Amino acid sequence: ILLGYDYTLTDFYINLLHNDSQIQQSVSGIPQGSVDSFVDFEARLNAQLTTGNYTVRINEKIYNSRRPNEGECDRFSLLLLFEKLGTGSTLKPRILSVIP
Repeated sequence: ILLGYDYTLTDFYINLLHNDSQIQQSVSGIPQGSVDSFVDFEARLNAQLTTGNYTVRINEKIYNSRRPNEGECDRFSLLLLFEKLGTGSTLKPRILSVIP
């Protein structure tokens, strides 16, 4: 999972949950070789998972003060890559739902 953003007053991170328990959190950094002016920072999470249902939660930490209901929305890019390892299962990774 790779989440890209371009902010100095916000910070994004990703939590991976299984059965409502956090099993991994993303690592933040600066993308190497990026020439895109929109993506200057990234949150990256790599995990080897067993068969099951998982939740990916995107969190935004806001460092500047905003009035409630100010209506500001921060853009970000999101890349999900699933790779099946091994030959024991015929199940394919899939996304069951997206909740804004």
